[in-house]
Amino acid sequence: MKSETLNGVVEKIENNEYCFTHKELAIARVLAENYGQIVSYQEIFRKVWQDTTVRMNNLTVGICGMRQKMGEDKIYVASVTGAGYALKNGRTTINTSKSITIEERFIIHSGTHEIEINYNIKALSRKEFGLLTYFVQNPNNTLTYADISLNVWDEKILLKEQSIRRYVVKLRRKLEDRKGYIVSVIGSGYRFERKGS
Repeated sequence: MKSETLNGVVEKIENNEYCFTHKELAIARVLAENYGQIVSYQEIFRKVWQDTTVRMNNLTVGICGMRQKMGEDKIYVASVTGAGYALKNGRTTINTSKSITIEERFIIHSGTHEIEINYNIKALSRKEFGLLTYFVQNPNNTLTYADISLNVWDEKILLKEQSIRRYVVKLRRKLEDRKGYIVSVIGSGYRFERKGS
């Protein structure tokens, strides 16, 4: 159901009314038609812009506008890195019984080996997930390269420090680690800093 206003179009989604621009409305409808499912970037481009050539920035601007108007309480637009977007009702589509909340915008989903950072869902490889889990289980403790190698890789031969560093770099990127969750301890290993632990 929609109605026109001076600022845009009012659309009702899950009993909540939002005032969108015309492009935001088109994106919202594509996502609402596939509620709780990932909609690829290509699919959104095809349905919203049709034959017009546009840049990724056009979609990003539309999504940002929607997020600002919708807020973060009940319904939100989740980014699925490298895949697309999904419209979600809270976190009902994720098995929260197997989730660890580090902070409000940092959640680890054990059942799916995914993390949720600022409402963006990112898949982790098996080793990245094992590494993050080991850090989280040992907050604020310095973990040596040997500790990490034995507990995450579970191999008789110790992994080279350089190999562990590569995994930590990948994990930091996925964590958007601006707050410094994973701290390097020079000459020793790493420490996962969990505030309030």
